[in-house]
Formats: sequence, structure tokens, C-alpha cells
Amino acid sequence: MCCTSLSYGTMVQQAPKELIVRAACQNISFDTVLIDAFDEWARERNPQLNGVCFDRAFIRNSTKAGMLLGALGGKKVVLNSDVQCTFLDRNSETLLVIGTGFPVPRERMLPFAKIFPAYDIMLFDYRGIGSDHELGPSSLLPWKWKGIASWYGFNVDINVSGLGTVEEKDVIALVNEGKKIKAYKHVYGLGQCFSSYVFARALCLEPELFEKVIFDGSWPSLQRVIKTIIKNPSLLCEVKNPRSPMACLTSQECFQDCVQKLVEWGMWIDVKTARPMAHFLPYIQCPILFFQSLDDCYCNAQEFNTLWESTTSDKVAVFTHNLHGRNHTWQPEAYKEIATMFLDSELDVFCGWLSGFDLKRPSTAHTS
Repeated sequence: MCCTSLSYGTMVQQAPKELIVRAACQNISFDTVLIDAFDEWARERNPQLNGVCFDRAFIRNSTKAGMLLGALGGKKVVLNSDVQCTFLDRNSETLLVIGTGFPVPRERMLPFAKIFPAYDIMLFDYRGIGSDHELGPSSLLPWKWKGIASWYGFNVDINVSGLGTVEEKDVIALVNEGKKIKAYKHVYGLGQCFSSYVFARALCLEPELFEKVIFDGSWPSLQRVIKTIIKNPSLLCEVKNPRSPMACLTSQECFQDCVQKLVEWGMWIDVKTARPMAHFLPYIQCPILFFQSLDDCYCNAQEFNTLWESTTSDKVAVFTHNLHGRNHTWQPEAYKEIATMFLDSELDVFCGWLSGFDLKRPSTAHTS
């Protein structure tokens, strides 16, 4: 599979809405393009998907976003001292567990509460991340001061965070707790960015954890992401593609290696031995829907091709022209239509809908 990458400038100016789809499900394989008119059709069907819930400036304010989540019925749940959750009970028989990017607090997943109104939703913070995390007294110990620096610098306590090497255990525990709330008929997962990597690891340990899973903006490997962030530290604050002010320095391989060593020393993690996402995908048995940007700053076309070829379960990929982490806020209507159809339908019906979508016959499309 070959995807042509667009430059950042071109993407911002043109911002095309067409979606490129590739599928390999059961005995069905196809490639198709959902033209701009599909996005317009989705917008007409979902006029409610707008307002402050999709305003990036608003949702980046965790306090305001958290208050709105509460107004939508979100209730805080404490899994353990390291993992904080927000549960939205919609009286549904389906639970959707949504994992955040890194280091993104769960309140910023607010748009998903509007995109998926028919599901019970579980949002959560990974250990060492989120507005509810508190630096413990042990952080004052000299050898743990690095946690204070990382917390106030990047909103992640590296004394607690495992950078994806242990978080899969938290996800498994979270899902098992969620299943105790109700006798759900369906439990699905949606992992964005960092969570795609963690969910893949979790599904290797618990193959029946999710009935279906969505990976939105996949992490190819821990080492790849760390080097990308080192080259452009502003990605930790806001995912975008500008040139770093220190580009001349951060682009040097020797500088990247030195910073990686500091990260490994600070977290007692050997980044090079952390297995890439492609290692886990062959063991996943449930169907996977990928949302992937053609200009993803963390996963280029060649790297995604490796993920695609490594996936042995039924799979569908939807390629967008959005930036990393923007699919659900830049095209929420199309995102909802495709994701909901994937979760609610049999795979042959979903693939038939995608491959044969006809704007002149909307009755053939999914109706909620």
C-alpha cells in the first residue's frame, strides 16, 4: 500500500475532505474513495456535532471540558490510586472504552461523548497523567525530582508513567471493572495515538478484551515516537507540524540519541527493547478499523504499511487529510458515520456499505 504524503502547508490550504478506504475483511478486499460529498452528506445527518465540544481551544482547558462532561452525565470513577476514570451511563447495552493520546487528560476526549451518544462511555487517564494526578511526597526525594520537572514541563509524571510498557495492565483492569457495572452485550475499544499501542498490547494478553477495536493515529513504536518528540518538543503541547526553533540541533542523530538515553535513565526503560506495534498486531483476533492521516507526524506511509501488513485479523483503513489527532474534531460527522457503522454492523454489511456507497440513494447508508 502506498500513500502519497502531503506537505503541511498544502494540507492547511486545501484541507480536502475526501477519504481513502482500504479493506481486507473475510473474503472482501477493495480500495475506494469517499469523495467530499460524503462529508457533506454526513454533516447534513449530524447537525448537532458542532459547538464548544469541538472547539480545540475549549477542550484543551481540562477544567471547562471536565465540567461539560459532568453536565453530560459523566461521573468520576476511581479504579486505583494511579488510574482515574469518567463513566457516562446512557442506559446502553454497549460499552465503548476510549483511550487518550499522550500525555492527554481524559477531559479532552469530550468530543467523543457527543459523537457516540448511544453508547456507555468509559474515559480514563493513564498513570502519571491527568488533572487528578497528584505528586506524592516521594517525588521530593532527590532521585525523583525528574518527576516534578516532567509534570510541570509536560504534564506527565515519569516517576509513575510507564510510557506504554505497563499501561496495558491498567486497560485490562479497567475493562474488567467496566464489565462489572452491567452485563454488556458488546464492549468495544477506541485507542487514539498512544492508546492504539497500549490497546494492541492489551489485546495480546486478553484476546477477548474487545469485540472490535478502532485505532486512530497509530504509534509505530516507542522509539520512533520519542525521537519525533525530541525533534519537535512542541508536539507534547499541541500536535502540529511546524519547524522547531531548535531544528538545527534536534535534527541531529547524536542529539536525539543523547536525549533518548536521558529518558531511559529517568524512567528505567530500555526504549530500544520495547517492541513495536507491528509485533502485537498479528496476535489480535478482533476486527480493526484504522483511522490514519496521510500526513501523520508519528507514522508515515511506509510505517503504516508495516502495521497494515502485520494485521492478520479483519481490517479496514480510512485515510484522511487531517493532522494527527484531528480526525474526530475536523470531520466528526464522517467519523461518526463510519465508526458507528463499523461497530454496529456485521463486517460484510459494513464493507458493502463503504464500497457501494451511493449519495443518490441514502437509504443504503447506515441509519442510527
